[in-house]
Amino acid sequence: MRKLYYILIFLITFATPFTGYSQGVGVVLSGGGGSAMAHIGVLKALEENNIPIDYITGTSMGAFIGALYASGYTPAEMEAMVLSEAFIDASNGTLDNEFSYYLKQKNLDPSYLRFKVKPNQPLVNSLPTHVYDSRLLDFYLMTLFASAEAVSDYNFDKLMLPFRCVASDIYNKESHVFREGNVGKAIRASMTYPFYLQPLLIDSVLYFDGGLYDNFPKKLMQDTYNPVFIIGSNVSSNAQKPQADNLFSQLENMLSTPSDYEITNEEGVLINITSENLALDLGDIEESIHAGYHETMNLIDSIKIKLNRTMSESEFDERRNEFNRKKKALQFESVKITGLDNTQTKFIEASFGQIKDLNDVQNVKRLYFKLYADDKIKFIYPTARLNTESDKYELTLDITKDKSLEIQIGGIFSTSPINTGYASIKYNLFNKTSLSIGLNGYFGNVYQSTKLNFVLDVPSRIPFYWEPYFAINDYDYFKNKVSVFDEVQPPYIVTNEIYVGNSFGFPFILNSVFSIDYKYYQEKYAYYANPDFTLKDTSDNTHFYAHTVGITIDRFNYNYRQYPSSGTRFYFNARFVSGAENTTYSLNSIERISSDIRRNWFQIYLEYSGYPISTKYYSLGLHFEGYLSNMPDFSNYFATVISAVPFQPLTESITLFQPHLRSTSWLSVGMKNIFKPFKNFQIRVEGYVYQPAYDLKPKDDGTTDRGVLFDTRYLILSAALVYHTKIGPISLNGNYYQNNFPETSLLLNFGYTLFNKTARK
Repeated sequence: MRKLYYILIFLITFATPFTGYSQGVGVVLSGGGGSAMAHIGVLKALEENNIPIDYITGTSMGAFIGALYASGYTPAEMEAMVLSEAFIDASNGTLDNEFSYYLKQKNLDPSYLRFKVKPNQPLVNSLPTHVYDSRLLDFYLMTLFASAEAVSDYNFDKLMLPFRCVASDIYNKESHVFREGNVGKAIRASMTYPFYLQPLLIDSVLYFDGGLYDNFPKKLMQDTYNPVFIIGSNVSSNAQKPQADNLFSQLENMLSTPSDYEITNEEGVLINITSENLALDLGDIEESIHAGYHETMNLIDSIKIKLNRTMSESEFDERRNEFNRKKKALQFESVKITGLDNTQTKFIEASFGQIKDLNDVQNVKRLYFKLYADDKIKFIYPTARLNTESDKYELTLDITKDKSLEIQIGGIFSTSPINTGYASIKYNLFNKTSLSIGLNGYFGNVYQSTKLNFVLDVPSRIPFYWEPYFAINDYDYFKNKVSVFDEVQPPYIVTNEIYVGNSFGFPFILNSVFSIDYKYYQEKYAYYANPDFTLKDTSDNTHFYAHTVGITIDRFNYNYRQYPSSGTRFYFNARFVSGAENTTYSLNSIERISSDIRRNWFQIYLEYSGYPISTKYYSLGLHFEGYLSNMPDFSNYFATVISAVPFQPLTESITLFQPHLRSTSWLSVGMKNIFKPFKNFQIRVEGYVYQPAYDLKPKDDGTTDRGVLFDTRYLILSAALVYHTKIGPISLNGNYYQNNFPETSLLLNFGYTLFNKTARK
């Protein structure tokens, strides 16, 4: 009898290991996009009520929450994290101004559609595969999980508690279970919804969102860990019947297979949580967390009765602290580049040679985004692996080179005559250096332009670029009547500018660009000095042939190219101009006057615009702009005022010829009030005061009357409704220009009024 007793004790004691994980509590977290934030509330309620958690599996956003918990984060830390600005920015793909790299983006353009193509390949191979910019998310995931990955020796069973997640292999039409490797990379694969996120290639397999084939990995939990009790947290359901006007419902039906969201009484407890958040929208995170907490608390008594096991607060803390104590801070000792050939790798390595301190994660982050700013790079995936000898990490950047040929389409479409189409083509060469060859064109009634440029980027210790260019700018202000209701014609003024030159630039303080340029340019103005003209008359003409050399400091980190609500714009330009003016004009039908005169002057232009207050619902913008020069008067009033630098504070202003907003020296200040009642929508109220040094006016003999110093000033007001779509802004603008033509305007626009630079900017 005693022998039988010992045999039974032996079997009870040693039988468990042969069945794998046969004890404990498993938590299963469903996918569900923003709604899955409710899982944090579930984990919070379980811990507060001493419900043990021994294993965890998850899909998509459920995998992210589960991985955080398995990596040693407390529910309170997770809640603070997902409510933080850093997480919101990562989830929205919003890059902080600190990490913008303007050296690679110095020429703003009005494009809203971009295609990268490979010559001699079908166009279908160049269609965009995703709409979300994941570069910030990818770096963020690496920083969250790198230390936990190292502690676990890249084995998911050695995390604070064993963890599994799933992604979808759409080629083999099956789920893939991640058991080892980089936790962050596994989570990223599990979250990659088709057409939304850039898919990841892991071991030659392209992975997508785990919810396509297994959105509730209960069976994975049972097969892997065989827990005695399962707590399921579910925020999702199988696809409903597709709707004709709902693209997401159609994709969901085409791509996903039904999942089993049931947990029987014998298996454990299912917590079903209802949330209004859409799958691809985080929505109200705090509300989702509260919903998960509330639903769990409603079931907590039944969980305790069924489970009949608890885990004290000290046990939770001890387990977590023991794991977290082993973590090593994220400090890098080296960088490894994969995915490129040898010459391209040398270009990237030369860029990293600019970092003095790899231990500073912020420095590494800046360079990561600097590399991304290069339009020759399509995708970078960062991973960090610990060197156990140095206790520092090796950063691996898996880089995908972008297609060499880029086509852009854009412009401005308006109810006024300022409609302008835009197209450009650019060819990128990427080897030891980076070279781009670009050609663009603007096509409209008021403005036409073309520009050919070459940009050579050199990744030396102080990186720099060299850009030779050729450009033509044509304005026909006479064709801009502002609206069909105008009875007054705008002045007949047509300008043509041709310039050739080159600039040399390098990064400067505060993420700005310092550049030096030289240009040779020709300007031709056609106009009528005599106000009693007919279009049959011979127009007056001014030709100006000049050389100019200038220095520029330029910084642009607005959140939008136009109609911004955060960020700053700083532009400083100092320039010397030397040229020859040739003017022929008439004040009556008999006498024509001709002159040939040398003109030389210095000029300084400064613009600063920023948003010292920028909150979720309101932004306050301040604007300062000034121009100072000793530019002499040209032979007549029209030649002088056309040559003068204009004040153009509004998106419409660049298409208007407003002589009272042009002078040889002037100052302006402005204020912008931007109300943001909901995402991407703005109500803008702006006001500017323009103070010319001299209000230029024509004399009876056709020359320029400068008037009295600081005698006159002008007020410009604007109100606009703006909605920022994924491809460009839609705006309804009402503008007022005091004592100018037009004095008022009302226009509906789509797109951008961003034109090629003139020779003197």
